[in-house]
Amino acid sequence: MFATLGLHLRRLSSRRIIRLERIDSAKIGKTLRFYVRSLPALLDAERCNIFVYDPNAAQAWVDVGTGVTEGEFAVPMKSTLIGEVIASGKSLIANDLAKRKGVQIEIGGEAGFVNRNAGYAPVRSRYHDEVIGVIEVLNKKGGAVFTGADLLVLEEAAENIQDLVDSVFLDQKVYSSTDEFIYASGPAILTVVGLILLGSVLTLLLMEAWSAMPMINDAISPSLWPFIPGRER
Repeated sequence: MFATLGLHLRRLSSRRIIRLERIDSAKIGKTLRFYVRSLPALLDAERCNIFVYDPNAAQAWVDVGTGVTEGEFAVPMKSTLIGEVIASGKSLIANDLAKRKGVQIEIGGEAGFVNRNAGYAPVRSRYHDEVIGVIEVLNKKGGAVFTGADLLVLEEAAENIQDLVDSVFLDQKVYSSTDEFIYASGPAILTVVGLILLGSVLTLLLMEAWSAMPMINDAISPSLWPFIPGRER
């Protein structure tokens, strides 16, 4: 319970920071589309997609991509490479997509497009230590394969767009009920939560102190017992 509450509080803090920075949706979309256009040219790939993680639905949906519109398709977490990247928080190269069953992506139902290889980098929140999305590049041109150098470029891009993706992630309706309740309640709910957490910490400290009492008693030298009040001489 406390872990879930703590996560929501960190998300709440993220929302406050992002709102103060006033990142508008038009700027977010424009910047993300710039990366979708630039990364394939930089890495000599055919396509690029930027996914946003939806933990409630256990899927990642495309926010911006090559030849696709926002939300045109989503990828489940189970048995997919994107799900693996989100779960592990690690970048991934897959140069053998033809041999991997159940992990290929349907690109908006487009006929004739075949995924040969791919590179993935997770997008992490700078504020609440959570994987919030994935950058994907597909099909290295000329029959080439993706390399570690390509991943370094993707990871740098992921770091550069983390605040933008975080804004999209935190604006999802999936968190509106819990986060907005905490946000609207303001200092009152934060005070209550703080007292609960403080009480939990004090309880743990008391439990540790109680468990340590036998060791403290054993550590007292018997030669000092006559000088301890309440001890029989």
